[in-house]
Amino acid sequence: QARALYLRGEFKESLRAANDAVAADDRLGPAYELRARLWHVFGDPARQKQDAERTLSLIAEGSLGAEELIAVGGAHLLLSQIAKAQTALDAAVQVSKRSGEALAARARAWRAARDRARAKDVIDEALRTDPKVPLWLYTRARDHYELGEDAKAVSDLAAALRVNKSFPIAYGLIGAALARQGDYARALKAYDRAATLVIYRFQLGADT
Repeated sequence: QARALYLRGEFKESLRAANDAVAADDRLGPAYELRARLWHVFGDPARQKQDAERTLSLIAEGSLGAEELIAVGGAHLLLSQIAKAQTALDAAVQVSKRSGEALAARARAWRAARDRARAKDVIDEALRTDPKVPLWLYTRARDHYELGEDAKAVSDLAAALRVNKSFPIAYGLIGAALARQGDYARALKAYDRAATLVIYRFQLGADT
């Protein structure tokens, strides 16, 4: 449940589910890695580091499945150990027969290595396995935006919002892309929508 919510871009709800998962079983390495990613989203480096290190302490080296390799690679990535992350995530892609989650994790590693073009190529592959994952669409849109491809970025963000209309960061990035194109009126509407969603969730008590 936590992973599904994360992929929809519902980060606060995902964090609650991840907290429930580790409370129920404090030996779940992949749950700690997912929670470490969420701490990264929320800008909490201390808890991010703690959960990433906990992941690595729980998952023993050896013959690992795709889920464990993705968690190990993700933990290394969150600890800025990019070469180790790439090794684990390359293995995850091979073991999983190129599953979308393994590919999306591999794209994160290329992005951390500052190879935005290769990151976009790999997230393209992930989206071919499932073209309606909001977070992957947002990720590719961010790659398009950084490469100066604003129209493609807006197209991906619109697709993400058709699946999850309550995705604040997607509206925020649409605003940035439209503003860079000089479409300030629509950019302001997108920023307003992002702000409204954040405030609404805070008022509902969905904050961490």
